[in-house]
Formats: sequence, C-alpha cells, structure tokens
Amino acid sequence: QEGWDRVSQNFPKRFDFTILVDTGSPSLIKSAIEHYFTEMTSKPFVIIDHHTTRQPFGFDTIDIVEPACAAAEVITQIAIDLKWPLNEQAAAKLATALLADSLNLTTPDSTAHSVEMLAHLVRSGANLHELYKLKRETSALTPDLVHLKGRLLASVEFHADDRLAIAEIPPDVVEQYKDIHEPYTLILSDMQWAKGVELIAVFKNYGTKINVPLRSTIGLAAPIAEQFDGGGHANAAAYPINRENSSQGALSGVSENYGIAAFSPRACPICALSRACPICALSRARPICALSLASPRCHMVWLHPTHRLPPL
Repeated sequence: QEGWDRVSQNFPKRFDFTILVDTGSPSLIKSAIEHYFTEMTSKPFVIIDHHTTRQPFGFDTIDIVEPACAAAEVITQIAIDLKWPLNEQAAAKLATALLADSLNLTTPDSTAHSVEMLAHLVRSGANLHELYKLKRETSALTPDLVHLKGRLLASVEFHADDRLAIAEIPPDVVEQYKDIHEPYTLILSDMQWAKGVELIAVFKNYGTKINVPLRSTIGLAAPIAEQFDGGGHANAAAYPINRENSSQGALSGVSENYGIAAFSPRACPICALSRACPICALSRARPICALSLASPRCHMVWLHPTHRLPPL
C-alpha cells in the first residue's frame, strides 16, 4: 500500500516533536513507550485525538482533543484553521480515515460538522466514488477467507440471555493470517448486529498476549474497555491483557463488567430499571448508583433518565 515504505519501527535520532494520533490510552502504544520513552519525552509530545474519555500517559503531553467522529475530522479542522492547503492525495487519505472511523458517517458522534469536514475534503480533491471502489476491491474476500469466516462464526458463544457474544481467534490462526487479513474483522459486524446482542468481545490470542476488540449497540464498549485500562468509542473500543490471564479468565472479566449481576435480586433498584444504560451495566449496586449518584460518570448525556439526577 502507498506510504508503507515510510513506516519504520525505529525511532528517528533527529526530530522536533512527536505526534500521536487517535490513541486514547498509553496501553495501546505500550511497546513504543517501553523502548523509546527517553526519546518521546525529550521533545514536545503532541496528541491529536477525538476520544474524550482518556487514560493518563504519565508524562507531559500537548493535547489537541476535540469530540468528533474521527481523528481525521479534527485534523481537517486544524488544516482549515491554519490555512494549510490539502492536495488531492492528502484529502483522499483524510476522507478515507473519516469515513472508516465513522462507519460512513453513521456513528452517534457523526454531526453536521463531520459532514462539513468531509465536504471540504471532497472540494480539496477526494473522490468518494473512487474511494468506495477501492474499498470494495481491497476488502473482497478470497475463498480461503470466506471459509475462515464461516469457521470463526461457528465458534461464537452467546452468554447472558444472548446479549453477550464472545469469540476467540487462536494463536495459530493469528500467525497464519497475520500478513494476509485480520481474522477478527471478518466476524465483528455479524456478531455485533446479531438479534438481541448488546456487547461483543473477540479475544485475539497471540500466544504471549491477548488483544480484545469490543463492539456494542448500547454504548458499553468504552466503559468496559476502561475497566481494563483500554479505551475507544462508546460502541467500538479495545483493551490488551497479558497471557497470565487466560481467555476463559478474560471472558469472566468481561461478563462481570457487562453487569449480569445488575439483573439479579441483589442489584441496585436504580440499576435494574434499564438494560440500556452503561451505568446500569457497570455499577452492580456499587455506590455510584446505590448511594450518592454524584459521580461524574452518572451525568454523561447517554445515561438512562433515572440516573440524570443532580449531585447531592
């Protein structure tokens, strides 16, 4: 793919500053921080992001963080504000990123401003028809991948009255397809939009570590990922875990945080009123709902109306 020849795993010896894009948690660049912490912290470290829920990086950063459907939306606005001209190639790359992260401007955080930024990119030379054709060509599955998708879908497990869907990509599959296709992307959408499913977790098992992409239909992905030092969007997030935690142990952790207990007789009566509220799914009768109702987490816009109470 165009541009990959400029990608390197080695940190440059001479640079003015570091720019990190679209990353809400240091755990997502853990290896880079471990190997290049001195270099990263020796010069200004700039973060351009659209994740408003973030984990601290542990060192000074210059944050340009705005709520948006994609980091590309934020970058396009920066280009406009600073009067940077965008050539056709840059406009196409930014339009691709904006459309990909917003699922073609269908995510809840897609706004009129998102559409305006895409329009600016089109005026700058991005051809949406050509981008769509390229996407269809590059995402077309080979017969082997079609069969792999069938095997992975057959392995999906359902829990919590079929509201929680779980799958694992075993190490041998990860290794076999690492340079061909991301196996978990073959099944994410089918799992997420299965009837009645509210949360999915796919355990991508490398053998030495496990990455867990999460998808949700009711805003649970980011809150749950944050419980494991990950992050992302309300309906699309991820977190890493080490190999000491088996997939079964990881499943137990997701199940617990999903809030199965929130529907048991021991649950907080406030939480038990609605399955659709992330606080309901996470609190399990903890003080956040049962006592004070004053935590900032209880005042986010997407909460169940029962939780929208003034702080005590």
